[in-house]
Amino acid sequence: MGRRAFGQKTFMEAVLDLAAGDKEVCDPVPRLATQIDKGTSTVKRYLEALERQKFVELIFGDRQKIIKLKILKDNTSSLGDVAPMDYAPKISAEPAELNPTPAPPTLKPTVETPVPFRFEKPAMPKVVVLGDYDNTEIEARSEKRELSWGNLLDEARALGRVTHAFMFYSPTSNFNPTVCSTLNHAGFLCISCPKRHKDRDSVDWQMMQLARSFLEDGDADIVVVISMDGDFDGLDAVARNHHKQIVYLKINELWGKVGGKDFVPTPVDDREIRLFNFALDSIEQGKNAGIYAGPKHIKFLQELILVGSRVSVLKLAGFEAFKDKVWNGIEANWKTVFAPNQAKTALQVLLRRGLLVSRDGTIAVNANHVAAKLVLDPTAVQ
Repeated sequence: MGRRAFGQKTFMEAVLDLAAGDKEVCDPVPRLATQIDKGTSTVKRYLEALERQKFVELIFGDRQKIIKLKILKDNTSSLGDVAPMDYAPKISAEPAELNPTPAPPTLKPTVETPVPFRFEKPAMPKVVVLGDYDNTEIEARSEKRELSWGNLLDEARALGRVTHAFMFYSPTSNFNPTVCSTLNHAGFLCISCPKRHKDRDSVDWQMMQLARSFLEDGDADIVVVISMDGDFDGLDAVARNHHKQIVYLKINELWGKVGGKDFVPTPVDDREIRLFNFALDSIEQGKNAGIYAGPKHIKFLQELILVGSRVSVLKLAGFEAFKDKVWNGIEANWKTVFAPNQAKTALQVLLRRGLLVSRDGTIAVNANHVAAKLVLDPTAVQ
């Protein structure tokens, strides 16, 4: 088909031909452009004009791309065969009495109607966090203050979307077995850095190399360094060279925000952990999933969830306070079968599996968890 004058009526007929009886046409712009031998910008202009006249409805995807159109009217008799920009009635050179026919009612003065504004949420900057545990912990002890690693990570979250949070520590200088579990619970990935040579494999060296990697080649907009050292000043120039940002968090400047106490997990019996995990599998998926868990573990977990759903404690009070309240509610029925430390183990399993959550400053049962729904709804528990 050669290029020729093309009006709205003819264009609407081409849309109906393309639809072939259907009310929807997917990816209409390139298909119509091929069919009528016009450019895609022309096709979009025609489609927008038809949408203004309620003949079609356009559905947009990403970046204002028209991904589908819906046909609202298939009677083209009211459409003039004029281009969309030719709305203004042309003034006739003949006397008015010789040309009494008024302009068609669909013709309007030429007005460019803007595309409706569609709000797109701006992308949050991607943040990578690198922390020196030993250096920061020593500063907290010297200040005789309690440091909340979770609150410290919240300071980095305020800058954007945290994609990675690494906390580096030296096992030769820190023998506390709960360090990594505490940091993991706060949201950090714990990385051990044994010091074999001077500078080589030390915490600062590892942090410096990883920071440079994220600034030069990594998918990060902001790199946050948690340390009291001044060894990372050279990263400022690297960040500027790659149009990125480096932020240093020093706890001595943030005590009003990062002070507090984190949950510290205690070592528990691995066998009990396995049994309570099997019991939770049984509750979630059916009896076969808990073949290795005895009925008492299953019933004990069910009652923990049921009583725990009625308990809510402030996060500042800690996990122990939550455990004590739940144990007080079930002790009469279970004190001859399970001990308080086993109840604590069971609750820690629920915490790791997402059935207990810390939200809005409190510790409580996650009512949206599948196991919680089955236990809390009596008709769903077998």
